[in-house]
Order: sequence, then structure tokens, then C-alpha cells
Amino acid sequence: MDALRLGSLTESSPSPKAALAVSAPRRDLVGHVIAALSRESSTDALYEHAMDAVATALEVDRAALLIFDEHDVCRFVAWRGLSDAYREAVTGHSPWTPRELQAQPIQVADVRADASLAHLASALQDEDIRSVLFLPLVGRARVWGKFMLYSATPREFTSAEIDTAQHIVREIASALDWRERDRELLEERGLFAAGPTVVFKWRNVPSWPVEYVSANVDAVLGYAPDTLTSGRVPYGDIIHPDDVPRIAAELDAHLAHGTEWFEQEYRVLHADGRVRIVTDVTKLVRDAKGEVTHFLGYLIDVTERRAQELEHARIAEQVQHAQKLESLGVLAGGIAHDFNNLLVGVLGNASLAMEELPEHSPVRPLLEDMQVAARRAAELTRQLLAYSGKGRFVVERVELASLVREMQRLLAAAVSKKAHVVTELRDDLPTVRADATQLRQVVMNLITNASDALGEAPGTITIRTRRMHASRAWLSGAQVGRDIPEGEYLVLEVADTGCGLSTETLPRLFDPFYSTKGVGRGLGLAAVLGIVRGHQGAVRITSTPDVGTTVAVLLPVEDAERRAPAHEDEPQNTRGTVLVVDDDLAAMRVAQRILERDGYRVVTASNGREALERYAESGPSIQVVLLDLTMPELSGWETLRELQQLDPSVTVLLMSGYSQAPGANLAGAAGFVAKPYSTVDLREAVGALLPRRAA
Repeated sequence: MDALRLGSLTESSPSPKAALAVSAPRRDLVGHVIAALSRESSTDALYEHAMDAVATALEVDRAALLIFDEHDVCRFVAWRGLSDAYREAVTGHSPWTPRELQAQPIQVADVRADASLAHLASALQDEDIRSVLFLPLVGRARVWGKFMLYSATPREFTSAEIDTAQHIVREIASALDWRERDRELLEERGLFAAGPTVVFKWRNVPSWPVEYVSANVDAVLGYAPDTLTSGRVPYGDIIHPDDVPRIAAELDAHLAHGTEWFEQEYRVLHADGRVRIVTDVTKLVRDAKGEVTHFLGYLIDVTERRAQELEHARIAEQVQHAQKLESLGVLAGGIAHDFNNLLVGVLGNASLAMEELPEHSPVRPLLEDMQVAARRAAELTRQLLAYSGKGRFVVERVELASLVREMQRLLAAAVSKKAHVVTELRDDLPTVRADATQLRQVVMNLITNASDALGEAPGTITIRTRRMHASRAWLSGAQVGRDIPEGEYLVLEVADTGCGLSTETLPRLFDPFYSTKGVGRGLGLAAVLGIVRGHQGAVRITSTPDVGTTVAVLLPVEDAERRAPAHEDEPQNTRGTVLVVDDDLAAMRVAQRILERDGYRVVTASNGREALERYAESGPSIQVVLLDLTMPELSGWETLRELQQLDPSVTVLLMSGYSQAPGANLAGAAGFVAKPYSTVDLREAVGALLPRRAA
């Protein structure tokens, strides 16, 4: 079609007078068309009217209007004197694409002499068409389509005729532009009318009277538009009264600094009384003198979004707090483990030295004081291990009600004299698998905290036990153990009517050495955290300032199938060979001295690999392997598995500054001894296993 465009406007030029003679009525026709197009409300009627106008102006009896559809296919929308077969044959043909905004008219004086239309030659011949004129409908952002004028004889349209046709075509394209813009505006209005964005215009005078508000204000804020525009409800009355001073001050600042656009966030009062949060984006409207007369802006209800952000922030804070506690637990456990290894040397060597001294030796009191100090240090490590969740557990079946009753006299001495202690203890509850000593520490810590919350004022402390099904929703509100599985649990609950806790205090309750009493007094609830975490339980604390606090400790109900077998009678010691495996040289030497003094033959190994070699060399002669769990490279658990592969009947006594969790499977080991141990502890633990091996 480029060849057609290059030679398209060859014409027989009329005289200026002739051109003037025909231009006046055509100008009238163009004006008439423009007026008519502006009145047409239907697009189809516009097409038909345009078709008649162009056909009349150029005195042709065959014409067509084709428009690009949504797939950019040029299709007939109006025509004169054309058969169905012809329209079907040429649908889709166009010399331009919708994006060729520089498109110009193209005329072909004789289609039979134009090779570019050869593919349409048959259709043109059947329709008896010899000449055509292409007129593009070029809009502001696209080519809408094309006008086609046909003649049965070779013909060249004059420039005046083409100019007249182009005037009409441009008006049609302009009309289509306006209709497209109207459609877009309707869509935009529909978006605002049904969406969450409310458009406002209010005057720059006190109370901010509303001049315009979009209809969707009813759906968003609950007010009918005329309620606001009439002034029955001033816009200032919608803003939350606590936010009005800030909003007014910000507005004054924007006016003083000449800000054109600004954004604010504040609370508004819904018509039903609910408090909503909105983002307000505002533009200043000025008069000819530059004075601000109005504010034009839009509001978006962001209440749900802010609630989600707060929830995400709360969850992130909880995760961060849990990670902090976990990190502190790892640190505390590591310190306690290493410290316990040191205490093994102190206690063990002191015990051995005591056995060598005469009863009235002046050195004995010094060694006794050393042992007392070491035991106190061991107690501190037990608290650290409790906090880390790796404390020493003597696992047994515990009845919560009985445990609390046994402590009642001790609890009475621990609470304020003005405190009234109430017990609601149920005896029909199942047992829990737990360390009774650790649970007593939990009860004592909770009762002490409850008494401190009462202070010098009279009040009530309630201790109750019950059974409950912990749902996922209940556990999600727990401060400790929210990830444990939902199910049946026993609950130990301590409630007080004391001063209560603030929302700022609650997240810090489990921090080590944190106290609401001015000075930190120990691990406190941090130890409770570790004990409960080690028992696979949960802690949930609810508190209201000046009302009181309730602490609920959940412990898993004992599974009857997992109950520990009855203890055997204490076996008689039998001397034999013991393989001591410990990467701490001092601890290993202490164990060796204690056992050798008691008549055992001791083989030592400083790591797991060496232990496997020693056992492979003299396995049949080794009755017991005393194996430390925490070693580099090959851990105690890994060494245990390797030993069991060498000898399925191997007898292994585990030891560690840590300890197993209650009810944990010892993976086939015969027993466990916690560091630091005394000479008696180690002798009894090893001696209890030798007859079992011999049997």
C-alpha cells in the first residue's frame, strides 16, 4: 500500500473559482454533520449518520466504515451498496495498524492497475469496483479504523473532495475519542463509587464544611452524602476528638509552608460509633490571588490494613523474643555444662582427699567448706540448666494435687501474712511424667511472685489444678510453648488479686534476672520457663492492672503406655572393667580415680573415635562404658550408636552437664548420671549396672 500512498493524490485540479463554488455547500454539510454527531447518543447511530454524510458529500452510492475490534481486526460497522460476500472477503484488511498515528488518505484510481490489491482482485471484480479511497480515522491515541469510498469506474477524487471527507472523518474520530474518554470516566466513577476511596471537597474555614463528597461515603463511613454537604454533620465532628488538635496543627503547618499536596492519617467516627482509621491525601485549591479556598482530597479506610500490620508486628516481636530466650538458653546451658565439668574435678578431688585424711585432720574443715561452696555452685548451674530447658530431671509419675498439698506448710511460710491462700485441688486427675523437685520449684516461684504482687495489701492467692483440652487458639496466646500440639493437658494455675502487670511488663517476665521489684533477685520466671519447656508444657499469663494476674502452667497428661517400669531392687556391687569416655581431661581423671579407688579397672578414651578403638580391642572385658554426651566431632549419641553396632549387648551409662528431657528415650543406654557428681553418686550408678551385665 506504500505505492498507493506515494501516487495517491494525482488529481485533475479544478480552477480556484470551481473549488470555491463547491466548497461552500460542503462546509455547510460538514457543519451539519458536526452538529448531528454531537447529538447522537448511540454509537451505531453515529456510524450510520457519518456514513450518510460522507456518501452525500462525495456523491457516491457505495461506502463503508470499518472499526478495529479488541483484537485489532478491522471489521465493517456501517456500509452502503456492498454485498455480504464482498464484506466477508475484505474483513480484516487495512493499510494501517491502530498505532500508525501518521496515517494519510490513500486513493487508488484503478484497482486493476494496482498490484498491491491483487489479493483482493477477485472480490473487487465481483463487486464491480474500479476505484477506492481509503480515509483513516485518526484519534488522539489510536487509529480507530477507516472510511472506504468506492466507484464502478476509474476515478480520482479531487483534493477539495478529499479535504471535505477528511473534515467529516476527523469529527467522527473526535467523537469516538470523546466517547472513549466518557467510558473511562464512567469506569473511574464506578471505581470510586463502589470502592473504599471517598472523594471530598471542603472549604478552608473553621469546622471544614463539605461542599462535595462521593456517594460511597455512606458505605465507608455510614453517612449519607447530603448529611455532610448540608452541614448537619460537620466534617470536624467526624474526626476523632483526640486527633483533632494534631490534624489542625498539621494543616496549619502545611498552609504556612505552602505545601500543595500532603498526607495525614487519623481516626474517624463511623456513623454507628465504630472508630476507623483513614489515610487522607489532600490538595490545596487556590483562587486567582493564590489564597487557599478549598481542600480537595480522598480518604481511604485503612483500619483492617493497620490491624494486620499490628498483628504482624506482634508476631514478629514474639518471634524475636522467643529467639532471644532461645539464645540466652543456649548460652546458659553452655556455661552450666562447662562449669559442671569443672565442678566434677572440685567435688571429686575434694571427696577423694577427704577419704585420705584422718578424722581429726585440721584440713578436713577446709575441704568440707570447699565441698559446700561447690555444691552451691552446682545449685546455680541447676538453675541455669532449668532456664535452658536442659536441667537434671528425675522422671516419675507425679500427682499435682498431692504435690501441692505436701507443700502447703512451706507455701504458708513463703507468702505475705495478709494473703489468704485458697486451694482448689482435684483428686480425680491423671498423673504427669515429671520431675517432682522441678515442679515444686515452679509452684514456689509462682506463689512467691503472687505474694509479691499483693505487697502489703490484703488479697487472695488461689492455687487450682484441673484438666483441659488446649486448643490451637488457646495455645496461640501462651507466652511459652505455643508450638506444642493441641490436646489434653493438666493445668496448674496460680491466681492473685494483686497489682497486675502492664502490657509493657508482660513480654519481659521471662528475661533472666528481670524483676518488677526494682532489683533483680534471680532467675525467677526464667527458671519456670526452662522447666516447663523441658517438660514439653506451656505457660500462659493473663493480667489486668489493679485487678490481678493468673499464671496457667500446662503439663502433658501421662500416656499409660509410656509409664516407666517398676524399679528393680538395688543390685549388689560387682567389680569389673569400666571404659571412661570424656573429652574433659580433668573430669575424666576424677572419674578414673573414684572408680579405681573403688576397685574397678579403668580404661580411658578422650573422644568417641578413641572409645570405639578401645572397645574393639578389649570389648569382652569391659562391663560398663561411662560415656559423656557432649563431645566434639563424634558426639556421645553417635558414639553410643557405633558401640551398639559393635556389640548389641553393650552396657552404657551416659553422663553430661546437661540432662535428658523427662521421658526421653535413652536410645538403649542403661542409665544416666548428671554432672557434677559425688563419689557416692558415681559409685552407685556404676555398681548398679554390673550385675545386670553379668546376668
